[in-house]
Amino acid sequence: MCPSIKTFEKDFYLQLVSLEKTKKTPFPVAISITGLWMLSHKQEFNWLLHMEKEHRLNITWVNYSFSHLYFKDLPLQENFLQFFQTNLESEILTSEILLLEKKQLPSVFIRFLGLIGDKSVMQAMQLYGLIPLGSNAWLARKEKPKNSSIILVHGNSNEPAGIEDVMLYLKDPQTIWLPIQEALRNNDVKFADYAKQFTSDRAGEDLSHNSRAKLHAWLYY
Repeated sequence: MCPSIKTFEKDFYLQLVSLEKTKKTPFPVAISITGLWMLSHKQEFNWLLHMEKEHRLNITWVNYSFSHLYFKDLPLQENFLQFFQTNLESEILTSEILLLEKKQLPSVFIRFLGLIGDKSVMQAMQLYGLIPLGSNAWLARKEKPKNSSIILVHGNSNEPAGIEDVMLYLKDPQTIWLPIQEALRNNDVKFADYAKQFTSDRAGEDLSHNSRAKLHAWLYY
């Protein structure tokens, strides 16, 4: 959930909630959330919290920094969390404090802005005990999910094309949606190797090792 003046994708969230009735279990979703989005979209944030409290959604809160620094005139390798004046401690901990104030438990995961991270940022995340999340299925970029894909869409209305695509997968009974924590335990995903390679550019290697009889996926945004 990048900072945005737009409202969130309400139909998308309602679709996730509706699946709780058919599957008899809260829909698992990892939400990469910035502190600025929490502060500027209080009503929508509170709605998500209510859905979690009512066991309609099973939310994993992924750290996405506080301010989502981005400068259009800087190259990617000097942008986002790599910007030389970034206060990493503030960017990480402020968002976690905001979640804790709402009695929400931050997860051990962090999503790098733009899925861009260099070696120094990776090492800094390790000091805070955080695990970077990548994705090999950024739907708005026409990346197709495979078995064990981590699917990325934007629920803040910044990428409607990705929402249109994921709605099709949500309606597919053959797709099995798993909590993001299962990425650490699922034998199909060499998650440690995946994280190690996520040091420059964006991660996009094939995580699939089995046939696609069923699509196992993690949804986050």
